[in-house]
Amino acid sequence: MKHRIIPKARFDGDPFVDGFSAIDKENIDIAIGDSSKLDNFFETEEQKYLTLRCSVSSRRNFEDVEITARYKERQNGDIKTMSYKLYDGSAIDLSGLVSEISVEFLDVISNYENSISSALQNFLSSNRTLYTRRFITQQLSKNIENFVDRNVADTSVIHTKTNAHFLAGNYFKGIPFSDIQQCFFYMGTGLRAEPYIGIISSKKAVQTKKVRLNQDVVPETLSTLEDDICEGKVVITIPDINVTYQSITVEKTTLMSDVVNLVFKRDDEEQL
Repeated sequence: MKHRIIPKARFDGDPFVDGFSAIDKENIDIAIGDSSKLDNFFETEEQKYLTLRCSVSSRRNFEDVEITARYKERQNGDIKTMSYKLYDGSAIDLSGLVSEISVEFLDVISNYENSISSALQNFLSSNRTLYTRRFITQQLSKNIENFVDRNVADTSVIHTKTNAHFLAGNYFKGIPFSDIQQCFFYMGTGLRAEPYIGIISSKKAVQTKKVRLNQDVVPETLSTLEDDICEGKVVITIPDINVTYQSITVEKTTLMSDVVNLVFKRDDEEQL
């Protein structure tokens, strides 16, 4: 009977000599089975985009401020004074008005394309407040200028109105980030010269021109929270690994929750 000869493998030469002659046999690192190397695979380079689940918290801190304005009911009438306490709830409904809001880190929305290093994860866990927007409020009691309201037809009564002055920001649970903005107050007299105080948002003030903004109002103060995010004002800088992320957009799909997703892009200029 003939015995079948089984060829024996030889391992005394360089493997794949023709195609891979430059392999360094002494420094090949192969992870087989359960290994921490697999867990840290995505730590070789920080991801270009980062998506974080965040929430919004608000704060209300107002001063005891009284605002006055002088006016006349008729051309030859006496000068009167209208007066309102801004922040005690007597003249203005303070529901939804805040002095500042903060964007707080909750969790990383992670997948194979969006995994982050332990250094970044630890930094976010220790620095959960990513951004704080402080709205401009009135700090001191004062008298403000009143002028004739030309938008109302002329009658025997003088119709007056003030410019719009800083009041507070607006926020309630579930509000779209595009509606979180600076709000203003203005004062005037109605059709029968009865005094009133009104509130208007930045968006309505710009779009409707119902009231003229005061001269100290600059464009930067009119931005919404979504504007701030899209303009990259939410910045995450991790000094240990010299990586910086800037916000580029916000995604909100909930109606009654304050939870949103913020998308960041790595600032590659910082890596140079």
